[in-house]
Amino acid sequence: MRSAQNGPIGRLYQPAPEMEQYLLDGKLQSVITPTEILWGEADRMMGLEYAQRMEQELPAARLTL
Repeated sequence: MRSAQNGPIGRLYQPAPEMEQYLLDGKLQSVITPTEILWGEADRMMGLEYAQRMEQELPAARLTL
């Protein structure tokens, strides 16, 4: 619990400018492995638009809500 604020989950709650380094936009084209993207329709942290962008960038992806 003490390290949660500084760990991976804590980084997800950082303001948007600091989150930029963790986004996968533009980094997925080389992944050729079939990929299933599971996404919550009501995800409030990262919206559906982000999952759709990942699906478009991954050559062999399928998005399941």
